Amino acid sequence: MSRLALLLICAVSLLACVSTTPQGAKVRVTSNPDVVKPCQFLGNVRATSGWGGSAGTGLAGSNTEKTLQNKTASLGGNVVFVVASGIHASGEAYRCDGPSTTPTPSQR
Repeated sequence: MSRLALLLICAVSLLACVSTTPQGAKVRVTSNPDVVKPCQFLGNVRATSGWGGSAGTGLAGSNTEKTLQNKTASLGGNVVFVVASGIHASGEAYRCDGPSTTPTPSQR
């Protein structure tokens, strides 16, 4: 493989990664419905990744989770309850008040 082709593949791979915004990085991700019971529902959030197939499934899940976090933050939320994950992810954005929104391993 030529050097140029390898460089092009690396550049495309890096550009395909989604990063969380500073606000999105503060959003807790959970699949535990008990975590969001006392919280205020803000809206539904969706994300789709262009990555798929056996080679891109992990990247797709990471990208969609970060997108859900960013969208939740843009709604003013601090917790996203993930309903479906993977290439096509969906969740519910919540604003939770309380001493901490940092998850314990059993609350993830």
